[in-house]
Amino acid sequence: MNIGGDYSEMGVMMRQYLQWMTQKHYSKDTVVDYTTSLKFFNRWCRDRDLTAPQDITLGILEKYQHHLASIRNDKKKPLNIDSQAKHLTVVRMFFRWLAKCNHLLY
Repeated sequence: MNIGGDYSEMGVMMRQYLQWMTQKHYSKDTVVDYTTSLKFFNRWCRDRDLTAPQDITLGILEKYQHHLASIRNDKKKPLNIDSQAKHLTVVRMFFRWLAKCNHLLY
């Protein structure tokens, strides 16, 4: 459940979310997959000085979606639609948890 040693508000909230998932007995594989997707999103956010969940707007999420669509693998092929959807779903579930726990207004 390591979010790269990031102690920004976003990184702290992501760690809390992953701990909550573990406490709720989500499978280890699910937590590992969510960790990977959240680290990827967090790195993208940090590169843009977005360090708190409140910094994220619909427009920011649309830019992240475009970023996912622009990623190319070693064979110059784009990230497939299922992988893009998985990354976006993890981010959506993270923000849903933030709202549910009153860490973020909905």
